[in-house]
Amino acid sequence: MIPASQQRTDLSTSGEHKSTLDEHLEASLAAEIPEAYNPHGSRVTANPTCFVIFTDAQWPHFCQNNGFPMQIYDLIAELDELQPDEKLHWLVEFANELPDLSPGRQGAPFPENCRVQECQTAVHLWVDVVAGKVHLEADVPQKSPTVRGLVALIVCGLEGTPVAEVLPVLDDLIAKSGLAPVLGMTRQQGFRGVIARIKQQLLPVK
Repeated sequence: MIPASQQRTDLSTSGEHKSTLDEHLEASLAAEIPEAYNPHGSRVTANPTCFVIFTDAQWPHFCQNNGFPMQIYDLIAELDELQPDEKLHWLVEFANELPDLSPGRQGAPFPENCRVQECQTAVHLWVDVVAGKVHLEADVPQKSPTVRGLVALIVCGLEGTPVAEVLPVLDDLIAKSGLAPVLGMTRQQGFRGVIARIKQQLLPVK
């Protein structure tokens, strides 16, 4: 762990501080130290006995070593700062971030095998791998903004991430996102169905 004398030190990426940073990354993997943002906007990892502040340049290295692609981690961290009722409002607003379907998938009847059966709302999902990286597309009715926001969280959060990094993140994503307490059983079931469909499509690729 980081010595007490270095608990509030911004670490550089060279010299002895780089060595300390690497040691902390290894220790955090074993200890599963939770992550949070500090009030000054720097990213922080913490446990009851120590914490270390990372610069923006170091943060991607930390996320990679902890199994989180950058996009999904930043979205989860944003959700983690909100109260339960605010999380639902965030999802409704984030629904607008769901990208449009590519031209070849617009306007035509959607294949039945693209329908996520676990979702009560009509959710259609396409999972592609381009140059070893995940590309997701989805169609969710505008009249279901909460479900659309959940799907947008996954689509935007995982877009462009290497397949090998996506699969560990998908495990228990609903708990990692902190959304379980605010989603009803039907939405949780649908959320897990979307995750299961992505895993089903990506496991043969891995």
